[in-house]
Amino acid sequence: MFGATVLHSPPALSGDVKSSPFEDPGYTRCVTGMIEGFSNGLDEGWCAGNYALPSAFHFKCLKQLAIGFESPLDRAACTNYFREAAVRAENQRIR
Repeated sequence: MFGATVLHSPPALSGDVKSSPFEDPGYTRCVTGMIEGFSNGLDEGWCAGNYALPSAFHFKCLKQLAIGFESPLDRAACTNYFREAAVRAENQRIR
């Protein structure tokens, strides 16, 4: 499982040039935390600052969408999150 002490000191390899991002242990840990859930905000913040990854929140929302929401507030938060994401997508430039 993704431990709380894993990312408090950034891995030395995160700045190295890699042929695949999955060769970077920091990136792999961040992807794992994004999907499984971060154990704390420090790890999530470090990952957000070092890698262009989507929010872990949307994975939580998708899981709850599949199995049911824990509360009306969770449902409202997820609805709002995806509504805002849809607006950003509509307004994003096309390369």
